[in-house]
Amino acid sequence: MLEDLKNKAKEMKKIIENKEDLKKKAKDVWNKSNEIFNETSNIIKEKTDQAITMYQEYQDRERETIPQNLATKIDREIKEKHNNNCLRGDFIPGKVTIFETKVGGFPYLPKDMMFPKDKNGVDMRLLVQIKCDDLEYLEGFPGTGMLQIFTSKSFNFGSNPENPFDNSNFKIIYHQEIDKTIRLDDLYKKTLLNELEDYPIRMECPLYFTRTIDTISIFDFNYLKEFKSILGTYNNYKDFTLEEIKPLISNTESKFNKVGGNPNFINEDIRKDEYKLDTLLFQLQNDNNIVNIGKNCLIKFYINSDDLKNLNFDKVFYHIEYV
Repeated sequence: MLEDLKNKAKEMKKIIENKEDLKKKAKDVWNKSNEIFNETSNIIKEKTDQAITMYQEYQDRERETIPQNLATKIDREIKEKHNNNCLRGDFIPGKVTIFETKVGGFPYLPKDMMFPKDKNGVDMRLLVQIKCDDLEYLEGFPGTGMLQIFTSKSFNFGSNPENPFDNSNFKIIYHQEIDKTIRLDDLYKKTLLNELEDYPIRMECPLYFTRTIDTISIFDFNYLKEFKSILGTYNNYKDFTLEEIKPLISNTESKFNKVGGNPNFINEDIRKDEYKLDTLLFQLQNDNNIVNIGKNCLIKFYINSDDLKNLNFDKVFYHIEYV
């Protein structure tokens, strides 16, 4: 029995010695881990400090400015490329029939067609109708028939800023054939609404077109893209923003009602490459006597040229731009 106690005592001693050995090893591992952690932290801090320093040096480095003559040369090259035919529309108050180009009033509608309705089931109003004989000057536009744009009196006059392709509150209608037997009295029977009540078109007015040529605005997203592309061929210059380029460019664009040509802008161009909106279908400028949506307001409808050629008006992009 004494011998058994001695053996158990030896085993206990051995266990205690093993535990001490494990504690020592654990302490060594812990110390080594701390050393590695501290060493790694120092390396990360050093590299981070280097990166911050390099970035600050880049920010502080004076950028080479674009010479005025080079900016003017690039601007001229882009604008000459984008000299496009367009029709300028001017309001000349007077009598106008349902078969002519005009803003507001009662539209031409075939006997079997009712006013288009917004998503609340309310009749839309005529924003503009264009006799397509007037459009022969413009490539890709229909040369016969009639093109009409209707918008809701509500819902920001039919536009959806979140989704300008949403046509639930505006409608583009093309009539290939015109029935000259339609009378104004026929149209009165198709709606209960006054054609101008609570609508931004203050009065029905003829819209007369004049052939002209306009060029691209510096606010057009294609302008900045092309400017950067040309500038990139000169090795001494880095990427520049529109705000840096604007002071070097003479922006002489004038805003007016138009079909075709280049759009004008009050703010930035919200179109994107993937939209493929290469044609200005119609632009209407605010006019206190005729059109009253907002000060210096621009109403624009864009379309893809292939859709226009195929008379497909389901993917028109409608944007109202305010100051």
